[in-house]
Amino acid sequence: MPKHCLSFTYISFFLLSLKPVSAQDSALIPSSSANAIAFYNNYIGENSHLYNGTEYVAYDFRIKGNQYFLTNILQNGVINYDEVLYSKVNLAYDIVRDEVTTNRYSENFRIKLISEKISYFILQNHFFIRLMQDSSNKSIINTGFYDQLYKGNMTLLAKRQKKVKEKVTAEDGDQLWFEENDQFILIKNNRYYSVQSKSLLFDVFKERKKELKKYLKKNKLKFKKDPENTIIKAVEFCDQLKK
Repeated sequence: MPKHCLSFTYISFFLLSLKPVSAQDSALIPSSSANAIAFYNNYIGENSHLYNGTEYVAYDFRIKGNQYFLTNILQNGVINYDEVLYSKVNLAYDIVRDEVTTNRYSENFRIKLISEKISYFILQNHFFIRLMQDSSNKSIINTGFYDQLYKGNMTLLAKRQKKVKEKVTAEDGDQLWFEENDQFILIKNNRYYSVQSKSLLFDVFKERKKELKKYLKKNKLKFKKDPENTIIKAVEFCDQLKK
């Protein structure tokens, strides 16, 4: 048997023997496994199922800013796509359309991946999971990708999103820009809560409101100034109180 066929067979067997990576510990992929996966992905190249997405359609060039999470430059990431784990893949996440993009293999041609095939992806140390809207959460979430900010007895998520804004003036004419507006969701006792304001945050933890107010004041955490960090610290604090 040719040597390269032996290598392919060995890598395929190794990948099949790997245990599934859970949402809780997926960021801690063993280096040996990650290296084997990367070698396999590189080996099969353009035949990988990862590159079966469709053409990514660009936005109106007049829109100021960009549509991506953190940066429009492709970044090294990890993605679970069609139940296969791919490491060291260049990704960018369009948070206007809620689409994960990459370049077609060995080409400078952007494609969008099929969202339904993505279980999770890791990009710039942010762990995104795909949630489905159902009867228990339909008032809070839409089907899509959510940034997992904290996971313990409770789970804190952020919906990263931008919208195209437009303003028409006599002086400047038609102005278009991307405006970001993240949403924060807490899952507590299998119920979904919006924690988009300080009052909503206190409502969720009304039994700990006094201790939480004291904690925020002591640590100089201000919701208006830094909502994301304040919410994360508040959830961590209240979760520890339960233990």
